[in-house]
Amino acid sequence: MKRDTPTVEVLLATYQSERFLEELLNSLANQTYTEFQLTVADDASTDATLDILNRCAPLFRQKVKVVRRPQPTGSAQANFAQLLMESQGDYIFLADHDDVWDEDKIETGLKRLRSLEDQVGSDTPVVTHSDLRVVDADAQPKAPSLWRLKAIDPELGCDLRTAVVHATVTGCAMAMNRATIARCGPIPPEAIMHDWWLNLVAAAFGRVDFDPQPRLRYRVHGSNVSRPRPPSPWPILRQRHALQVLRTKVARRMDQAHAFAERFGPAAPPPLAEFLADLRQFPGLGPIARRKMLIQHSMWMPGLWRNAGLLVAV
Repeated sequence: MKRDTPTVEVLLATYQSERFLEELLNSLANQTYTEFQLTVADDASTDATLDILNRCAPLFRQKVKVVRRPQPTGSAQANFAQLLMESQGDYIFLADHDDVWDEDKIETGLKRLRSLEDQVGSDTPVVTHSDLRVVDADAQPKAPSLWRLKAIDPELGCDLRTAVVHATVTGCAMAMNRATIARCGPIPPEAIMHDWWLNLVAAAFGRVDFDPQPRLRYRVHGSNVSRPRPPSPWPILRQRHALQVLRTKVARRMDQAHAFAERFGPAAPPPLAEFLADLRQFPGLGPIARRKMLIQHSMWMPGLWRNAGLLVAV
């Protein structure tokens, strides 16, 4: 049952975050919706990260919860995966330590989530995400839209068949309801990123919603886990073992899809069960049968060269 006053939780993973962290925290503290719990998991930072968190904690209406990992998890993905399993909020937002949020990001995301639940019920997984403005290390504009920069089609993230091959959701721009976390379960090592796995869960069992309005400044500073750039085949083709590089990229997508099918396929309702059954068979298929499966299920990405690469490499 949906609560009149929901609990909202913002999950923040930190590691050696002193350079940009205070700017993010100030943008969180200046949200128009202020009744949220900020939960931080620090991956055993040795810089001033914890000092900054302690100094900024009084800015928030609710007490900031800081968990210091005794040992580093090894990656932002692993840290977030653990945070998600430990989360308690009715609605969950994810934050990266180096971005700057618009002041209405939580308010807008919460309204969209609750509107989706009015349509499908609060027991159904729902995810919403937005576009992002790309900025440099000094927060100076680089691109007004990450989606346009990377030729991302958010519509394709709403359908599991295309979501398994085309990444559309950026973690720091997404929010979800409790039902998404409950359905998700532990994120497996085959998942390329935690946000992609969550997208697959909502696309398969609920609803994925996207907001074309950018709701944050996405900072690119050279140390990002993801480094956005315009899509082009040339960086791969210029490499010595170009075909192997391409095959590795496609293989990671299909390994993630297979892990998803193994996790959820046996109990999935039709027609989802039929698609997941095919994905479970994928590793044992020959090259021709693999290509036929992609075509049969319309597992396409935006752009002719991307799909050509997919068919060549699969």
